[in-house]
Amino acid sequence: MDRQPKTEEEPFRWSGLFGICLITFFASTAFYVVVIQLSFVLTARGYASPKSIGIGAAVAGLAMSGGSALFRIIRARHAVKLTISFVLLSTGFFIMTYAHTYGLTIAGAALNEAGSGLVLPTLVTWAIRNLPAHLRGRGTGAWLSSFALGQFASPLLILALAQFLGGRIQAIHAYAFACGLAATISLLAVWRSEARTGRDYLLSRG
Repeated sequence: MDRQPKTEEEPFRWSGLFGICLITFFASTAFYVVVIQLSFVLTARGYASPKSIGIGAAVAGLAMSGGSALFRIIRARHAVKLTISFVLLSTGFFIMTYAHTYGLTIAGAALNEAGSGLVLPTLVTWAIRNLPAHLRGRGTGAWLSSFALGQFASPLLILALAQFLGGRIQAIHAYAFACGLAATISLLAVWRSEARTGRDYLLSRG
């Protein structure tokens, strides 16, 4: 009986995932800012009752679920969804830092969490979409490791920024600028991709 020759397994290449994992790490640190810091922000503004903090956290959590639903609603490439995610994260952080009332603070947190809800499925599907089936387990593991590291680093980064900049609000303000920069970079990548696609189409027609 003839034996079938063994097919050599394709080596796992980390290079394709490295950039996505870096983005995931940063997005994870931003994801947990509201989750961890909202109660401190509300307390600093005089809304320290468990009821106020609980309602705020519930509204933000509901907004995150809505953001996750946007992943199915928005029919666009991953880079476009990523841009929208960082715009929502940045805008929410800016509203939180400039708000002086309970309602506006929660509105900013909710907008931010909508971006958080959109960014997670966007990144995880982007990470594994081009991987062969037998490599998706390891690819998902690499992505989850990056996300977990961001979860661990988020409060440490906020505390470090707060000490350097003079408070938690200032640290969140810095994150607003960082997410805005991430949105700009992502948007430029979308434009560059669109321009390249258009150029290739014109060349093929010529």
